[in-house]
Amino acid sequence: MQFKFPWLQDPSQCSAVILNMVRLKLIDMSRTTREYSTGKVNDLVSETKNKSTRGTCRDVNEFKMGYQPRTN
Repeated sequence: MQFKFPWLQDPSQCSAVILNMVRLKLIDMSRTTREYSTGKVNDLVSETKNKSTRGTCRDVNEFKMGYQPRTN
């Protein structure tokens, strides 16, 4: 059986360090994603309170579509 990540199979100290680094990177990515979403929701609330229809619709559409990279 071929593993995609061979360092998961090897019980050495090096493999444990790599596994911890990957785990910490994933936790950091989820934290930044959570902060991004709460920031977007707060922007949406402030646009709604300011009665800015255009800004509210723009933020809702961005939130629904998710992240889409732009090409130059």
